[in-house]
Amino acid sequence: MRKYLILASAALVVTACSSDSDKQSNAEPSKKLIDAVNVNPGLWETKITFNSVDAKALPETTKQQMIAAMSSGVTIKTCVTKEKAEKPGAEFFGSPKSSNCTVGELKASAEKMAVKLICKPDTKTVIESSMAGQFTADTYTMDIKQKTSGTPIGDLITTGKIDGKRLGECPA
Repeated sequence: MRKYLILASAALVVTACSSDSDKQSNAEPSKKLIDAVNVNPGLWETKITFNSVDAKALPETTKQQMIAAMSSGVTIKTCVTKEKAEKPGAEFFGSPKSSNCTVGELKASAEKMAVKLICKPDTKTVIESSMAGQFTADTYTMDIKQKTSGTPIGDLITTGKIDGKRLGECPA
């Protein structure tokens, strides 16, 4: 059971780990939807936390262990260029290029935003994330619901929060 806990935790946070050495590009959402998103370029910090896990194959104690492990969250920093700020892709929301994520939907109006990401980090795993919340030019906070399919213990559904904030200029 411990092995499944580790695998499930890895699948759940795969969209929350980033690396500058990632090579695969994220698909960009359509220009029509991007016109409503106005974020400032610079160094952004994204924190993703999860507060619930639903997996039929897991005992309650294992679910509670997973929640405890994921509730402190994962924090990443990303340099958002002017071009990326004008057309934010999955990376802006904390998804590494290596997770093979695409933006299925990005809707923004006034100060509200809704985003759907689909990630395929390997040949079996599919992670579908739906996020909705508020944003300004320098911050965003959204609720996240994530369904992970293709794990050894079956489907996992998690809910949590994603917070982003601009820290300043990117390091030289």
